[in-house]
Amino acid sequence: HARTFKVYVEKTDNEWIVILHGINGKFWSGRLTAIMGPSGSGKSSFLNVLSGFKINGITGSILVNGIERSAEEIRRKSCYILQDCYFMELLTTRETMNMAASFQLSPKIRFKDKQTMINDILELLGLTRSADTRVKKLSGGEKKRLSIAQELLTNPPVMFFDEPTSGLDSSSSLQVISHLRSLAQGGRTIVCIIHQPSSRLFEMFDDLYLLSEGKCLYSGPINDMTAVFQEAGFQCPQYYNRADFGFMLSPAYHTLYPSVEILSEGSRYALSVWRQMVVLLRRSSKCTIRDLHLAQLRVAAHLVIGLFMGGVFYGVGNEASKVASNTACLVFFMMFIFFCNLFPYVHSFPSEKRVVMREHLNNWYSLEAYHIAKLLAEFPLQVLCPSALGLVTGTIVKPQMGVFVVCIVSLPLLLFSGFYLRIQDMHISIHWLSYISFFRHSFEAMMACIYGYDRPNLKCSEAYCHFKSPKKFLGEFGMEHNVYWFDMLGLAIWIIILQLLLQLLLHIKFRISR
Repeated sequence: HARTFKVYVEKTDNEWIVILHGINGKFWSGRLTAIMGPSGSGKSSFLNVLSGFKINGITGSILVNGIERSAEEIRRKSCYILQDCYFMELLTTRETMNMAASFQLSPKIRFKDKQTMINDILELLGLTRSADTRVKKLSGGEKKRLSIAQELLTNPPVMFFDEPTSGLDSSSSLQVISHLRSLAQGGRTIVCIIHQPSSRLFEMFDDLYLLSEGKCLYSGPINDMTAVFQEAGFQCPQYYNRADFGFMLSPAYHTLYPSVEILSEGSRYALSVWRQMVVLLRRSSKCTIRDLHLAQLRVAAHLVIGLFMGGVFYGVGNEASKVASNTACLVFFMMFIFFCNLFPYVHSFPSEKRVVMREHLNNWYSLEAYHIAKLLAEFPLQVLCPSALGLVTGTIVKPQMGVFVVCIVSLPLLLFSGFYLRIQDMHISIHWLSYISFFRHSFEAMMACIYGYDRPNLKCSEAYCHFKSPKKFLGEFGMEHNVYWFDMLGLAIWIIILQLLLQLLLHIKFRISR
């Protein structure tokens, strides 16, 4: 029972606009309800409030069987399936369901029983044939049904859908709504937003909640709609689509009345944080291995470039007359490892972020568990690659802007690495910039490994070699007193800062979305 809701959106610092005007509503179990209205009428805002996804800028209350419940309690026993279906597309349909079962079902349930449950749900939603197909190869309708299948594992009494037929053809739309109707007839409360359905699709719903300009025009059985509006002076033409008729009407208030099932108390998540991390680590590792762009091609690129550069600079490291070329080789390796491995995360993480937000909001796992599992799964690449900065950038901005942001942040730090501008040549007022440059710590550490630790004089194949002494060459860069482990500490601090920043940004994004 949604009672006297008002929803506000901040327009300026001192001004708020109302997008839902004191509406009321009830939704009955065992019935399929459509929320309809023209664009901008407040449909999505209303569903976000009912599902507990939006908690800011709201006045009003949600009652379950006459008892007021918080947004967290509503979310615990309901699910919200968004308009766009986001998945880990490298997993198969069955693997996706297995992961969902691992998150949502108690670990006390036997594996065999979980598989039986998964098979029954796949059969119910017509996904048996595509069970071993990777998600990226599924049709739009199959992805919609898969998103429903994931949430059916916990048998939620209340299910919310944001335009489940969006982007589907008429046949797929009928299949999806038919499945939703079957779920409702099983005793669930099913509420979904539908935008201008066909007459045949509209007839499959039991109830209608009609919105216009943030106000309720009608709430009740679909079969009573035309009679109610006829009494108010609005005649529906014969053979006219009643859904289209609803869009034509002017705003008028009508109060509504319903109920849903009592929510039980308990933990927000089915698994402990430790078990969440185990499942997430298993999924992340599998996706990383299968990702041709992020893993396989990247490993191949490292091998090819490594062999090529090894051939080009073969023997250069032992020659005193070629120390400048050897140093350039080290800088090239540093830049290759940085930029070649950074940009894939800038492009790929935003799509994964949407999956994480959906699963987190549906109470699958905590953001902390996801972050730790992601860190562990990426650890082999973290050692070699600057993936942390890519993850942070991918969290803040869109991929197109991410490339620009990375360049703006990285190139000034590269200037203060000590290769292009020697530390001793910098003005005293900007010396501090070199200490915050991770490129400086990387460059110094590499130089210490190659030319430090009292390495003996290099061989000289020419008449005179100015930098025959490795220590003298380090002195040219102001690194003769450099301590290798200090640079390692500097890089470790950078990684810790970026990981903490990533965790903070994920929480901020989550709160902003609500």
